[in-house]
Amino acid sequence: MTLGQFANDLAIGGEDGDEKYFQRSEESNLLVLVQRLERDPDSKNGSVLRPSRPISTLKRDVVFANVLPMEI
Repeated sequence: MTLGQFANDLAIGGEDGDEKYFQRSEESNLLVLVQRLERDPDSKNGSVLRPSRPISTLKRDVVFANVLPMEI
């Protein structure tokens, strides 16, 4: 199994309804997109933050117990 297999719910199949899809998605997905923030140069003293781009981050703690080197 690799991290990419559970990066998003498109990697997990299923033929159920919206409620079960959301539950399966919440349980299976390891990654979540969050917005990287930067200071707005047009704001006074740079005190306003604005989103610059989405970045992938882990949704929860994960332990990788490989004995061989791997690339994530």
